[in-house]
Amino acid sequence: MSSRYNYQLSGDWFTLSTRVRFALVLLMVMLVVVAGFSMRTAKAAPQEDVTLSSRQYDGSTSNLGQMYLDGQGPYNLPYNTRVSPGVHKIRFIPPAGFYWVMTEVKLETGETIYLPSSGYEETAWPSTTDPTITAIYQKIGLPAYVGGVVLPTNAYAIFAPYLAVIGLIGTAVVSVKKRKS
Repeated sequence: MSSRYNYQLSGDWFTLSTRVRFALVLLMVMLVVVAGFSMRTAKAAPQEDVTLSSRQYDGSTSNLGQMYLDGQGPYNLPYNTRVSPGVHKIRFIPPAGFYWVMTEVKLETGETIYLPSSGYEETAWPSTTDPTITAIYQKIGLPAYVGGVVLPTNAYAIFAPYLAVIGLIGTAVVSVKKRKS
């Protein structure tokens, strides 16, 4: 009887251990599934790098003033940030004595788009990949450019009139001294 009892016990133990193993496996699978769903994150919207800058129309100064991006700011220039694709608005606050002429949008492809500005109002640009937004400003009351060609200076040409005057004065002094003698 004892051998039969031992056999039965070992059989029950085998049955029990199989059930426990199945339950443990089922529990582990459920934990993996629940963890997978809980760790699933919403797909982040693609982001694009935006560089905000400014420059004077003739290029003599740059990165003066401040900008607002989508109502956030003001940001000192230059300023780099990441934004989601879409239409964005900037507002440029030019430095004292200047006004906002236009906005230049340089695309990653090398193409440049110029958007006119009416002073202090916001300007919107279409979504592109990694644009560089440059506010172009101009000095208030600056006269129109005449044009011309810039040439290197010639020192002899600059000093020739002065040398001529010195020569005339020297000749006059020598002739006056000869008359007196």
